[in-house]
Amino acid sequence: MAGAWAKARWKVTTKAAGHEVQIVAVKDGWLKQANLSSSNRKQTQGYLSMSDLPARMEQDIDTKAPVLAKHLRKPSGTVILNEVRTVDMAGESILTTMTNNFDMEQNIAFYQEDRAAEAWKLSFKKTAEDNSGTVMRYVSPKQQEATYTFTRNAGQTYVVVNWITR
Repeated sequence: MAGAWAKARWKVTTKAAGHEVQIVAVKDGWLKQANLSSSNRKQTQGYLSMSDLPARMEQDIDTKAPVLAKHLRKPSGTVILNEVRTVDMAGESILTTMTNNFDMEQNIAFYQEDRAAEAWKLSFKKTAEDNSGTVMRYVSPKQQEATYTFTRNAGQTYVVVNWITR
């Protein structure tokens, strides 16, 4: 992979540690990265990402970090851990991971009330038999979709929301 990227005139850096390899390439204000690992079954798996981060850093060096999860109402004290946006021909997806100190039932009730207030309809709900997690999917009148996954670990509730706009 590093060779192919270099052949395509990307500036490539490779780091290897044991069965892990990280390949980073920069070209024309774009950064792409592959994190790969091999298993004992002669398989390679990994992640590939691409970003215009170098160009953004050059242009926006003095700007504040973006506000995450602007599209979601959140219980007080909720911390955003991660947000990933994907835009393709089918539409836009925003995957947001959050945590707070409220229990799962309080979080579930908050989002049920929040979606009902916006006239969204519950299209799916499943709770694990051991009550370790719940998944709920809502659909808006405009055919947006939001899937909420609730889990609890070590006194924290984790809420993962996949918000899809088609």
